[in-house]
Amino acid sequence: MELLELLEQRVEALLMEVEGLRDENRRLHEEMATLRHSVEDADELRRQLAQEQEVRADALNRVDRLLKRIEGSLARNETSAQA
Repeated sequence: MELLELLEQRVEALLMEVEGLRDENRRLHEEMATLRHSVEDADELRRQLAQEQEVRADALNRVDRLLKRIEGSLARNETSAQA
């Protein structure tokens, strides 16, 4: 009889452990989903940043070209004014 009681106790303990592991597994799946969403958000932010950097670089190049045109125009005006 004692062995049967020990077996029952051990089975009950194992069932409780299994339930605890199921709870932990659910929690970890939820955590993974949250992390996956965070990674997706970070990837989108990186893509947006790269796009903004590209637009900024393009704008700076355009400003540089305009400044060179202005400098060239000013230099021509000075040359023609001296002549």
